Amino acid sequence: AKNRAIRQALKDKNEELREANIRLNEANAIKEGYIKNLFDAYSSYINRFAIFRKNLSRLLTVGKYSEALDIARSNRVESDELKELYARFDSIFLSLYPDFIDEYNSMVKEEAKINPKSGSLTSGLRVLAMIKLGFTSTASIAAMLHYTTQTVYNYRNRIRANLIVDTEEFNARFGIEAEQSQ
Repeated sequence: AKNRAIRQALKDKNEELREANIRLNEANAIKEGYIKNLFDAYSSYINRFAIFRKNLSRLLTVGKYSEALDIARSNRVESDELKELYARFDSIFLSLYPDFIDEYNSMVKEEAKINPKSGSLTSGLRVLAMIKLGFTSTASIAAMLHYTTQTVYNYRNRIRANLIVDTEEFNARFGIEAEQSQ
């Protein structure tokens, strides 16, 4: 009877270990996916930058200075890169926190609710997402998102103004420390 109890305990522990290994393998697969995504983003950016540089160089080589200057002065490339950055960030963030928009919507007025099926974040929710990820400096959030610090403050204030729950509950649900809510 004692041996049977020991075998059963070992069997139970082995099952727990097997389940833990399955969860670890799933977590590793997710991490690998994010590493691949990051590497793909950087590689793609470097390739696009190289093409941009070559095209600019060709224009300068053949003496098309005004066209080269127009390209250099244009913010189209930066705008396109920012759109791609935001789309990648939104996709990755929402895969990590699939209930983020629903959770936000449960705490704000009807007119401030966001369509959770859109698959993307609004600019204000992107700021909130950065805070949820642990970025505490308004200046660093602004720099990473290419917003001004005033814009980040404005988004934070707009979110706070639309709350239907108290600020402490909101901060607790989104992992925002008290000094961040100021």
